[in-house]
Amino acid sequence: MRTGSSTRCVRHVVHVASLVALLWASEARADCTNDNDCKGDRVCEKGACVAPAAPSAPSTPPPPAPIAPPEATTPSPVARSQNNVTVRSQEPGRLVVDGGEVGAIGGENPFALTLPEGKHVIEVLFDAGGHEVRKVRVTPNAPIDIDIQAPTSLVRARVREGFHVGIFAGGGFRHGDCVGNGIVNNANGGGCYGAGDAAMAFVGPVLTYGVGRFVELALTSDVGYWSGQSVAAEFSPELRLRLGGWFYVGAGMIGGFRLVHTRVVIGNTTQENDRAAGFFGAVVPFGFDFSEQVSLAIRGGAGGPGYGILDASLVLRF
Repeated sequence: MRTGSSTRCVRHVVHVASLVALLWASEARADCTNDNDCKGDRVCEKGACVAPAAPSAPSTPPPPAPIAPPEATTPSPVARSQNNVTVRSQEPGRLVVDGGEVGAIGGENPFALTLPEGKHVIEVLFDAGGHEVRKVRVTPNAPIDIDIQAPTSLVRARVREGFHVGIFAGGGFRHGDCVGNGIVNNANGGGCYGAGDAAMAFVGPVLTYGVGRFVELALTSDVGYWSGQSVAAEFSPELRLRLGGWFYVGAGMIGGFRLVHTRVVIGNTTQENDRAAGFFGAVVPFGFDFSEQVSLAIRGGAGGPGYGILDASLVLRF
């Protein structure tokens, strides 16, 4: 019995020794157990020191998708109305908006504009000279109608251009020889003597020709009555300079004749007769226009023989 037990014990010891030997052998065959057991940059893999695997190239991320440019958007227009400003002018000229010329204007047809919202300066440069300016504020859906007419002075000056016919009537004073009943106490006849003043009323036609805006030629003629005498006829060519379109001043000549009634005393005999006496002089005319048709004209002058003139008249042009 003891022999059998001993045999089993020996077998168990042998088995344990074999297992220990196998473990030791496996440990003896391993080069390493971790990376620290390997030299250099080698690493421990499965008990063996090996060169590290080449690092794999980092994966390149895909390029970002191109960013689409923002859609081109048309800026919303400033609030405006179709043909929101209408400009009218009877006088021909050039239309200027905010300092820039936009076209010709004048006559019955208006000029239609489309302007952005805000303040604007509208100007008309008239062909005949001068200009007019208007300032406007454009707002949405609020049409503006502007009537720009030439200055009154320009209109009046334009009206005076070319030939015009009119009539004038007035009164004043005349100074001259043989005013009233001239009395001559002269055996040889000799005519009359003495000078004096006489009131005069007159009426007659006037013809004018305007040369441009500033120069006017005029020819007047009239028939009048001198107090204390009889009728007289006068004519006067004038050169006038128009100032501002409503006022003029000038220079001219005046001449004519009057029918003089005289009494000649020769001794105890008295002779009465009528004779024509001529006169001439220089005049300075000036006038003021009340309207395109009606003016006030004033003349003053002097001449010979012993002739003086001062009168005023109303002029009606057709």
